[in-house]
Amino acid sequence: SERLSVTLAILKKKHPTKEYTLTELSLYATIFHCVGALTSTTDWIADTFDSLALGEGSEMDLEEDEIHFRPEEIQVNPQKAAENVTPAVKTVTAAKAEPVAEEEKEAIRQEMNELRRKLHMLETDNADLRLKLNDKRKLEDEIRRLRERDDEISRELIALRAFAYNQTEDDVPSTGVSVEHMKEAIAKLRIVVIGGHSNWVYKLRNMFSNWTFVNPEAGGSTDASIVEKADYAFFFTDTISHSRYYQFMKAIREKKVDFGYIHGVNIENNIRDIYREIYEAE
Repeated sequence: SERLSVTLAILKKKHPTKEYTLTELSLYATIFHCVGALTSTTDWIADTFDSLALGEGSEMDLEEDEIHFRPEEIQVNPQKAAENVTPAVKTVTAAKAEPVAEEEKEAIRQEMNELRRKLHMLETDNADLRLKLNDKRKLEDEIRRLRERDDEISRELIALRAFAYNQTEDDVPSTGVSVEHMKEAIAKLRIVVIGGHSNWVYKLRNMFSNWTFVNPEAGGSTDASIVEKADYAFFFTDTISHSRYYQFMKAIREKKVDFGYIHGVNIENNIRDIYREIYEAE
């Protein structure tokens, strides 16, 4: 209503940042209305006293006549005073606060309840989305791990297939490269050989000082991380346990080191196999 708007404007002028409820605003409007009514009544009472004291139609010019107050000259008209007092009571009685419509309060309550309901729905949907997003991320991580595992298995199968092929072929095509040249080429590489007989390892160690040899009898004490900086790793299939194989294969997969397999104790054949695996493998 207009009264509430005026009241709110007055309050905002005094306290611009403060917020007021509808009940508080109605109360302040009632107070302002009563104060206004009392102010009007005060003016009326002053006029009435002037009328009673000076008589109806009397005028005073203090500057010209310098009239002073003389109580003995005041004449009171009882009938006139009685007539003038009655409206004052009526004016004060009429100053009542306008009650806030119950329909308006109910509408506000319903709107607040609807907003609360929508907020609750949004919070619920948000929680569901978080759960679904978390499940999606877990699934993506699992897919990524499976793909990496598949790539590792594929590398191992390719190496095993090449090794099996070389073992079943009686005549391996000549590459036109001498064994001595092959030896010089692979001697520059950092190669880790896992397994092998002691005499065989001794011969290779003298030929290839840059290589690292892992004793298959050393058990689990040897750190598999030695393959981390290797250019290539080779498993000697004649003398290596399953546990030792899986120990180093795990490190090879994690570090993504190239690897292959060798067989037999013929040094020249070993050199050819290693050279072909590194330089001629598809």
